[in-house]
Amino acid sequence: MTVKRRAILHIGTPKTGSTSIQAFLQHHRDMLLTHGVVFAASPGRRNHLALAVLGAGEAYTGYALTPAGGGGDPQSLGPRLQRDLATEMAALGDDVHTVVFSSEQISRLSSPTEVERVRGLLAPHFESIRVLVYLRRQDELAVSQYSTALRAGGETSASVLPAAGEEAGFYNLAGVVESYAAIFGQAAIMPRIFDRISLVGGDVVRDFLEVCGVVGVDTGKPTSNPALRADVQEFVRRFNVAVEERGLADRPRLGQYLRDSKFQGKARLPTRSEAQAFLERFRESNDRLRISYFPDRAVLFAEDFSRYPETADVDAISDARVLRVALDIVVDLSGELRLAQFAAAFRAGEAAEAAGRLVEARQHYSHALQGEKDNKLAKQALLRLDRIQAKAGGETAKGAQRRGLADGKAGRKREQDSGASLAPDAAAVPPAGTAPDAVPPEAARDTDRAARRAKRKAERRAA
Repeated sequence: MTVKRRAILHIGTPKTGSTSIQAFLQHHRDMLLTHGVVFAASPGRRNHLALAVLGAGEAYTGYALTPAGGGGDPQSLGPRLQRDLATEMAALGDDVHTVVFSSEQISRLSSPTEVERVRGLLAPHFESIRVLVYLRRQDELAVSQYSTALRAGGETSASVLPAAGEEAGFYNLAGVVESYAAIFGQAAIMPRIFDRISLVGGDVVRDFLEVCGVVGVDTGKPTSNPALRADVQEFVRRFNVAVEERGLADRPRLGQYLRDSKFQGKARLPTRSEAQAFLERFRESNDRLRISYFPDRAVLFAEDFSRYPETADVDAISDARVLRVALDIVVDLSGELRLAQFAAAFRAGEAAEAAGRLVEARQHYSHALQGEKDNKLAKQALLRLDRIQAKAGGETAKGAQRRGLADGKAGRKREQDSGASLAPDAAAVPPAGTAPDAVPPEAARDTDRAARRAKRKAERRAA
């Protein structure tokens, strides 16, 4: 008996919670299966970028072509996807009625040929295919996209909203929907308005699940990506400009230094009149969507612009504010560099200990402990050296510890006097625990010196 199944092809659009949807689907595969729903794995475990690559063919040059993106060679992608999808579908149980595919990049496909490639892949396996697309008001989409582009390093414009003529493809929501309706049929399109009032429970994940027929599931508290403050955004923009002007091939990554909550806050916004004028550019195309899919609505999107300021906040992006952001980042970088130096000192200590250079090892471990007082590994290493040297010389571990502390202080004093650091370049330090084939002469001298010192102390105590 042939099982009748439907496919739900979720195509985004970008900046409408696709990442949250995909994360939930990925982490709750077993729960979905109990509802007869499967999140496909053959085009990718989490984001089905490979479908966008398949559709675009040789024209696609984005992230999805990389192994990390799950795309691979465009020429071999089609046969591989056909084979893997057929295998996955054949293994499904009879109780599975819905298979979900999801990638916001699929909405970038625009030509009939590109969209048809995706339909051609899915059609043999399903009785019906529904295309689920979330639509976000264009001015809000632009504000969110501006922040994302800044973080990625591709944005250098001082204007949050695109200039006239730059927005046709990305913000033409009617064009996206109409491209898919032309191939899948208008009845197959399921457009949803992306705002908290329109979404089920004000949550895009819960809304998505109900469309799939999964109801009564706790999706947790709706999440949102914290925005960068306006002055932080302006710093990143100027940073991007400097990188572009210098033609740096390898762009330094700022993202990891901007995750701290101190950099988050109220993002830069266009003025109210600017946002209204931007949305007005799409009045005609948005109205086409409204007539076709939302005939009961007076307008496609609610036109509340109260979040936008009447006038631009010039002080938020002043030179003084941007300079303070730069100083905060420099301070954070300095702290990370210092920790990296102490970590290198610890690795140098491990290498010296493995080679039998115990005095040198003690100095490195002491240096690591100096930078991080609660470094348990450094403390354990110093105690281990105490036991080794006490055993070699016949003295007590406590006595060796006192002597070790003195040796460590003396080593640090010599380091300070010479202005040199005991921590060598991390690349020059051999892996921890790697011992040489033969004990080097300096290791023997260290051990002999320790033994003679311990013997003299033992003789004085005996006298």
